Amino acid sequence: MAKKPAATDDKATAQPKEAKPKAKRPNYQTQQVAKEIKMASLMDIFDMLDKHGQYDAFKELVRGRKLVSVSATPKAINILKRFVKDNNLQDDDLGTKIVSRSPDFECDI
Repeated sequence: MAKKPAATDDKATAQPKEAKPKAKRPNYQTQQVAKEIKMASLMDIFDMLDKHGQYDAFKELVRGRKLVSVSATPKAINILKRFVKDNNLQDDDLGTKIVSRSPDFECDI
């Protein structure tokens, strides 16, 4: 008969389990002053939400809150209007709203 291997102390040889990193607490803004967010950064945020399947949930969260808004300079609005038109997106319902609003439109899209 074959001999059984000697028992080893698993606790002595076991590797410690890696601890899961704790979720960081958000560094909330305490000042009641609006902060500037670049359009490219805002789009990166939306891409991240979409990548993780949270875009629709976030959209529903902010849709009902009147105080959540983003300001855009006239130059940024005109860039958006031009981009929509140049890429033939004005046939979309949202594209029509973007292109056809007056220059000083109150954007409620």
